[in-house]
Parts: sequence; C-alpha cells; structure tokens
Amino acid sequence: ENAISAEDGRDPLTGKHWTELIDLDSWARKYLVEEIFGNADAGAISQYFYGSSPEGPMYAGPVWDYDISTGNAQGLRGGNPRSIFAGRPRVRSTVSLSWYYELYRQELFRQQLTQLYREDCLPLLEEFLNTRLEAYITQIEQAAAVNRLRWENLGACQVSAMEEAEAIRSFLEQRIAFLNELWLEQKPFHWVLVDTNDGHGTLCFALAPGERIPDLPEYDPAPDILGWYTAGGEEPFDPEQPITEDTQIILRRIQPEADPETAEEPEPAGFQLPLKYAPFALMLGLLGMLCLLDRKRRIPTAI
Repeated sequence: ENAISAEDGRDPLTGKHWTELIDLDSWARKYLVEEIFGNADAGAISQYFYGSSPEGPMYAGPVWDYDISTGNAQGLRGGNPRSIFAGRPRVRSTVSLSWYYELYRQELFRQQLTQLYREDCLPLLEEFLNTRLEAYITQIEQAAAVNRLRWENLGACQVSAMEEAEAIRSFLEQRIAFLNELWLEQKPFHWVLVDTNDGHGTLCFALAPGERIPDLPEYDPAPDILGWYTAGGEEPFDPEQPITEDTQIILRRIQPEADPETAEEPEPAGFQLPLKYAPFALMLGLLGMLCLLDRKRRIPTAI
C-alpha cells in the first residue's frame, strides 16, 4: 500500500518497488474480472489474495461473490454499463480498499491489463456472447423454472431465464463497447465520483468531455438533506451541465450544531477504559476464585 501510493512506486520503509511486492499478471487479471463484469463489491468486500511465502509476492484471487454484478445492481451500487467499478477512488464514503485505484494510476499496470484485455478477455467475451450464453440457458433452464416456483414472491424470479440472460447480454455488450473506448481506443474521459457522504456507497462515471451525467441516484427526502452539490462548491449541482473536468458530487447534509446547554460532558478517557472491560475483569476474578477453591480442595491436608 505504501509503495503503490508513493510517487516513485517504492515503499519508503523497505525500499521495495510495488512490482516486487505483487504478482502483476494475477492482479491485472483480477482487476479485469472485477471491472468487466461490473462487480459492485470490487474493493469493498469478498476480495481474496494469497502469498506463496512471507518474502514472496502477493497474488490476487480467487474470484468470489459476484451476485451484485453484470448490471443487476441499481442505485448506489451502480448498474450503469459506463461506470467505473474496481478503479473507483473510493468505494465507500469512509472506508474502502484503494489498491485497485492506486494500481490503475500506474502506467505499467494499465499496459498489462490493456494487453490482457485485448488478447485474452475479448476473444472469450465474444465467444461467450455468441455461443456459450445460449448453451448455459439450456443447461440451467429447468433448474431456473424450479427456482422461480420456490421463490415466486421475489421480484427477480418473476422473469424467465431467457429474459435474465438477455439482460446480461445487453449489459456486457454495452460494457465491452465502453471498455474498448477506454482502454483500446484510449478516448479521453472525465471521472465523476458521486458520493452519498454517509458511508453507504459511491458511484463513479466515466464521461466524455461535454457529456452530461446520467440520472443521479434518488434519495429519501429528509430535513437535514440539502441535495446534490459539487464538492467544495456552494451552489447545487446542475445535472444538465456538461462535464468538462474530473468532478466529485456529494449529497450535502446540514451538520447539527451542538447545544452547549444540553451537551453532556464527555467522560474522562481514563474512566471509560475500566468500565469497558469491567465485565471481563469480574469474570476473570470469579474464575480465579473458583480455581483457587478447587486447588485448595484437591491438596491433601498436612498431618
């Protein structure tokens, strides 16, 4: 993390370059799977890595948990095929994994993933869309029908397997067209980060210069919500304005002011710690007494 965030790509503590710390090929392939299929959890949860030895590089994978992907996530999870998923600057407003974002900023990493995308991914994706998707529909059609009988009250199970497959096909076709422009044709894009500012999630759109942002996510009206604003700006964000630079949009909220008359005095830090661990201390004390009593009972009485 230190290395990929540093200007020279080296960890200031060890001097190692980021290319010495990870297996570049597996990380680029893992990034591609996350980004191509639009995994809403990329960089947030269910991200697996492993090492061959304490001194060896860290590998990415295996892939796991793709239930919220290929366009079936809406709202703040993002279902737009022209979104950035793995490469988002932040996945959550507060805590998220920045490794994919930092790696994507590295020229060597982008060259590796572009080559893999062109030579490995595109042929497989075209084969999947042209032949394998139909075969998979036939393979699971009966199981899907039984699944709908079991979960008939769920909205997602009201459509047929064929309709679901066509939704996946539509998403991937649009996704491939977008990624071709981004990686192969290297067209210019501005990244627009949409942040709810409450820790729940972010969206990241890649928009051509002059393009307007897609529909912003809806939110539940509340007295403390002012609406969508450009970060650092004082005027509400106008969704009709063309995007001409990288932009961050936040859902601005009114920050409550503390009432000095009703505000409670914070407890001293030294007082909080014993209270926090008091139940554990009491339990340990009781266990200790029981052990001593048991030990006393077992020791023979001296004559």
